[in-house]
Amino acid sequence: METTLSVDGMSCMHCVNKVTKIISGFKSAKEVKVDLDKKEAKFNFDESAVDLNNIIGAIKKAGFEASKK
Repeated sequence: METTLSVDGMSCMHCVNKVTKIISGFKSAKEVKVDLDKKEAKFNFDESAVDLNNIIGAIKKAGFEASKK
């Protein structure tokens, strides 16, 4: 399933790389694209393998605000 998250708190490419790494750490997440200007993350993931709330929680744990668009 393709999904887009709003991600607030990113201010530089280091933040983009961190969010990308967090999402990519979930095996079912593919084609991860994080956009600093739009403050969003787009990716595909298998809903049967991971709950979207787990991905959002991991992003929040790293100090960012995240929510489904």
